[in-house]
Amino acid sequence: MCIRDRYKDDRTRITPHFNLLEKMYLERLIKMEEVKKFEEELKPHQKGKTLEDYTVLQRAVHEHNVLALSKIYTNISFDQLTKLLQVSPDKAELLMASMIGEGKVKAHISQADEFVYFEAEKEMIQRFNELISNLCEGVNQLIQETSQKYPNLEAIAKS
Repeated sequence: MCIRDRYKDDRTRITPHFNLLEKMYLERLIKMEEVKKFEEELKPHQKGKTLEDYTVLQRAVHEHNVLALSKIYTNISFDQLTKLLQVSPDKAELLMASMIGEGKVKAHISQADEFVYFEAEKEMIQRFNELISNLCEGVNQLIQETSQKYPNLEAIAKS
């Protein structure tokens, strides 16, 4: 069962950690305090550690948060990134480098100005441009039809 199915299942809404599931599904930032509360209920064998000394859950949440940030920001300073991820600057840079290297996020790191630059999806930008263009065409057509049907409307509006 995927996150979408669990989120849409009414039975999960009464669970104590529904807010965590909801933030995952809606791609919102998750605070580490929320993760720690959830981790307290895990059994020891469910608290495996990564090489960076995070639990597997913490690493997954950090990656989730980076992906959520990439949908909000086009670029972010290391200072802001470390605050939002609640990690040290070194760990933030290591996480970003790892995710970029693994192809999990499209971005590049500028160590000179201490920023991460997220690369927007070309398809998303093209689709947005198409929608704006269609909207503008629709507005222009509406203006033309209205001015043809009501030729005195412009004069009335100016007075």
